[in-house]
Amino acid sequence: MAAYKTLKGQSIRQVAQDPTNPQLGEIWYNTTTGSLKGYQTIGAAWASGGALPAIRSGSGGAGIQNAALNIGGENGSSIFGTTEEYNGAAWASGGTLNATPSFFMASGGTQTAGFRAGGFTGTVGTTAQNAVENYNGTAWTNGTALPTATGSNMFAGTQTAGLAFGGQQPSVPGTVAISLSYDGSSWTSTNALTAPKSSGAGFGTQTAAIAAGGGSPPLSPSFTNNSQIWDGTNWTNTSNLNNNKTNLRGWGSSSSGAVAGGRVPAPSSTSQTEEWNGSSWTASATLGTGGYLGSTAGGPGSPSGLYAGGGRAPSNGANTATEEFTGTFNAAN
Repeated sequence: MAAYKTLKGQSIRQVAQDPTNPQLGEIWYNTTTGSLKGYQTIGAAWASGGALPAIRSGSGGAGIQNAALNIGGENGSSIFGTTEEYNGAAWASGGTLNATPSFFMASGGTQTAGFRAGGFTGTVGTTAQNAVENYNGTAWTNGTALPTATGSNMFAGTQTAGLAFGGQQPSVPGTVAISLSYDGSSWTSTNALTAPKSSGAGFGTQTAAIAAGGGSPPLSPSFTNNSQIWDGTNWTNTSNLNNNKTNLRGWGSSSSGAVAGGRVPAPSSTSQTEEWNGSSWTASATLGTGGYLGSTAGGPGSPSGLYAGGGRAPSNGANTATEEFTGTFNAAN
C-alpha cells in the first residue's frame, strides 16, 4: 500500500497539542496523547428523549435542547394552556398561560425568558388570538397585544427584540404576508414577506431571520418549498427547501439552522429533516417517526435540536414522543 506522503504529497505532522483551527480532512499526530487524529465531518442523527407527560400537538416551543418549553397545544379533542419544561431528560409542569387555551401560535425565546404571540382557541380552534405573553421560568405575564388577531404565525428573536411574520387572520380572511417587529412594549410594521404563508418554520433573530415552507395559497395544494431570509429591512427569496411542506418546525440562525417534520402532499406526515448552511438546504437524518406540528427548541445553529409531540405516523394522532437532534458538525477524532 502506498504511503500517506505518496498519496497526499506530504507527511503527517507531529504536534504537542491539537491545532486550534484545523482544516477539514487534516490529519496530525498528537505526541502528548500519543494519538493519531483527523478533522472530519460527523453525520447527523436523532435519538429518543423523555416523553411529554401528556399528548400534545400544535404547541409552541422555546429554548434549547436541554432547557426547552412546550407551550399550549391540543390533543385532538381539547386545547390547552399548559406549559411543560424540559431539562434534557424529562419534562415537568410549568406555568399556565393567561389567555388559555391556545395552539398554532408564534413562540420563541428561552426557557426562562419565553415568548408567545397569537394562536387559535375556541371549541374547534377557529378563533384567532392577539394575546402576547412572556415567561420568566415560573409564570406567564401579559405583553402588548398583536395589532390583529393572528394564528399559525411564525416568530424569530426574543421577548424584547422579536419579529412575528405570516400567519392566518380570519378577519381578512386568509393567509397573510405581514411582518412585525417587537421591542418588548410595542409592535411596528416592517416590509412584508415576499409571499403570504402560514404554518412554516420561523427562526433566527429580529434582524436576521428565516421563514421556510408553510402553506401559501393560492397554490393547490398550498404546501410550499419557498424559503425567505430577512436582513433587518427586507424579506427576499432564498434557496428552496428540497420538498414542499407545511406544519413544519425549525430552529437555529440565518446562517445555520434546521427544519424537521411537517405535512407533505402525500403521505400526510414526513420524517424529513433539512439543514441550512446560510445559502442552501441539505437533506439530513430523518426523525424516528414522521410527524408534524411538534414543538421544537435548539441552539443558535443546527448541531442540536429537539422535536416534541405533534401528530405522528402511522395514525397521525397527537403524541407524547420527544426526539433529540445532533446535527452535522466537524470535529477532531
